[in-house]
Formats: sequence, structure tokens, C-alpha cells
Amino acid sequence: MITEVYIGNLKSKKFDYDKIGEDPEGTYPEIIGKSTYDSELFWDIMKEDKKQSDWGCWVWKLNKTDLIAFLNRDKYKDSLSAKHLLDIAFGLNDKKEYLLVAFEDIISPP
Repeated sequence: MITEVYIGNLKSKKFDYDKIGEDPEGTYPEIIGKSTYDSELFWDIMKEDKKQSDWGCWVWKLNKTDLIAFLNRDKYKDSLSAKHLLDIAFGLNDKKEYLLVAFEDIISPP
């Protein structure tokens, strides 16, 4: 089983955060920035106030400031995945919200 974390958009052609649960087959957000395999980040997201969008996909809505604060925790100071996602987060729009996605599957999302 692969556990990954990535930053995703709230809405795209195939995904709408506000409509989670309307499609019985589920969906997952469009990827803005993807990490490598990361179990610690995955399980930490699972402890947060998240929504399940597919059988193996959970999304947590955050603004840029909160996303950076989460990824910048001391516990992730040696995490290459968190550092990579943090670099991406610094370049995001200050006025938008994003999704921190915990994805579990036998393959990575496309």
C-alpha cells in the first residue's frame, strides 16, 4: 500500500470539494505539488478535520498560512516530503484555500 501526501486544488473539472459525497465512486483533487511516499504526514492528516473523497483519499482544507504552519512543524524538520511541499506552499496564492491530501492506494494518483 502506498501512502502519499500532496497539495491539491479545491475545484477542478473532475473534483469539487463542496460536492464531496455526491458521486458514489468518489474523486480526488487535482495535484498542485506532490510529495514522495510519506507515512508520517499521511497519518498526521488522518488525525485532522478532513473529508473522505474516495475510498483511499482524504482531504483537509487549509489556507496558505495554515498549510505552511502545518508543514513547518518541528517534527518534520528532517522530512524531505514536508520540505518539498513547504517549498510549493510558499509559492501559493495568499487569498486561496487548498487541500492537503492523504492518498492511499496500490498506485500513485495520475
